[in-house]
Amino acid sequence: MALNEQATFERCKRYLEVFFRPAIVQFRGRLVKTIGDGLLAEFPSVLDAVNWAVEVQEEIYSTNQELPQGDQLFFRIGIDMGDLIFDGDDVFGDEVNTANRIEKFAESGGVCLSAQVYKSVHRKLALEFEDLGKQVIKNFPEPITIFRVRGRKNGLVKRDRATETSIITDAAGAFTKTLRPTILVTPFQNLDQDSHQQYFCDGLTNDVTTQLSKFTSLHVLSAHTAFASYNEQSTPQQLNRSLGVRYLMEGSVHRLPDRVRLNAQLIDAASDSHLWAESYERPNSELFEIYDEVTEQIVATLASRIELVEARRAVRKDPINFNAYDAYLKGVFVYTIDDRKGFEASRELFRQATELDPNFARAWGYLGYMTIRGVLLGWLDAEEMSDAERYVYRAVEIEPDDYANLWDLAFLHHNCGRFEQAEHEYSRAYAMNPNDADLLAEMGEFFTFAGDHDKAIELFRRAMRINPRYPNWYLWNFGRALFHGGKYQQTIAELSHLLHQSSHSQLIIAAAHARLGQLDEARDIVKEVLLKAPHYTIEHLRWRDRFKDSKDEANWLDALKTAGLP
Repeated sequence: MALNEQATFERCKRYLEVFFRPAIVQFRGRLVKTIGDGLLAEFPSVLDAVNWAVEVQEEIYSTNQELPQGDQLFFRIGIDMGDLIFDGDDVFGDEVNTANRIEKFAESGGVCLSAQVYKSVHRKLALEFEDLGKQVIKNFPEPITIFRVRGRKNGLVKRDRATETSIITDAAGAFTKTLRPTILVTPFQNLDQDSHQQYFCDGLTNDVTTQLSKFTSLHVLSAHTAFASYNEQSTPQQLNRSLGVRYLMEGSVHRLPDRVRLNAQLIDAASDSHLWAESYERPNSELFEIYDEVTEQIVATLASRIELVEARRAVRKDPINFNAYDAYLKGVFVYTIDDRKGFEASRELFRQATELDPNFARAWGYLGYMTIRGVLLGWLDAEEMSDAERYVYRAVEIEPDDYANLWDLAFLHHNCGRFEQAEHEYSRAYAMNPNDADLLAEMGEFFTFAGDHDKAIELFRRAMRINPRYPNWYLWNFGRALFHGGKYQQTIAELSHLLHQSSHSQLIIAAAHARLGQLDEARDIVKEVLLKAPHYTIEHLRWRDRFKDSKDEANWLDALKTAGLP
């Protein structure tokens, strides 16, 4: 305050909105009132209160590491439990006074508890405590025993940057981070009590957790937390209350006479409802050989399933109560390039997200991505490409270590004809998260246009292997890679699996028929396309696609011209 009174005051207010309020809601609490640079909150459960305190202190600590020392703010938290007197929205009672006094004994950035709170939580939470003994409290008739939260078991409360999945550049950026859904990968169960198999189970738990944490849209609790907090009697609701977990992934390994079966399932922790389940059976002899393949398939499926559930949750939410993260999720859910109305609705939601939170990097990246798509489709003016560049670079500026933002930057470079820069950024994004099937598929699309058709085909095959329930666009882009690789018969065979043929997938099939000399089939398909989409012409496609090798472009457009495209 002495150095910069106004700036400190504003920062205190921002921390309240960015950290304290969202976390209080997350842990089912109520903000009773603010008092200067402090606040009073009540929770229905003492477990919720302690989890809230630890979580919010971790978030503030992580953000402070990104700020100059003079700009860092630290808070102390004190917790007591008992009956309260309610007067309107306000609360009174000895417990309020006790919590206020206990707070003074907390370290800067720490949490202190009354003995009553400690007795209620110390066996239920994976935390370490320090007994500060009896302390004399002002205006209290006798000393009271106070306990200090020292950290998480197997890990300090104050995490360093290396354990974070994304960098927080300022308090506003942290707001969207705290809203990420939290998932706990519970220890894989060894159903056969084979001690050798236990190593395999523990390894799976660690590796699935590690690979899942690369998806920066998720908040993945550490494997240490899983092993310390979970036992077979733990219910999803208990873990939801004690750790703030929204999703649980449970798994088991069972050895049959000649095969091994791995089971995995995703559970909504609050409602204890199953969202997804899958079994993986492999011969005993192959188990360790396919270990990485099974791990990446579990991880990719989990990430895409959670994204879908979160998006549906946002769609059901009242738009009046939307925050930036809700708008972003809904934009992802309604994303389409098949029709202009849906495209514009999705793009507008990403714009809304950037207005609600100007430091929401993912929203800026998606807005840039959608703008590029709109220009290529002819739905937006070519001049808007400069806006797209500004949006994408804004995303990278805010969160340079989020692979999704580098992915958007690579897409920008590709569609501006900067192939070397595009490959560089795709490689960086892939190094950060090699398990995102959508990223692999879009890299396949890039290498199709960059002229490395074998690499494109390999990327598509891997994307479809680790995400078996892949969307249509994987397949028609795969067909495009096969076409440019000269595999015309295979192109037609693969694209025939599509339940819904888009105009673009039909053109790929038509081009393959043309190259095989099957002109009647090719021309019939092109006529059908033109009835639905008369804007498709050779010149439209020349503008839409960016090829590195002019021979690839000539082969594609000449095949379509032969098939009758005007």
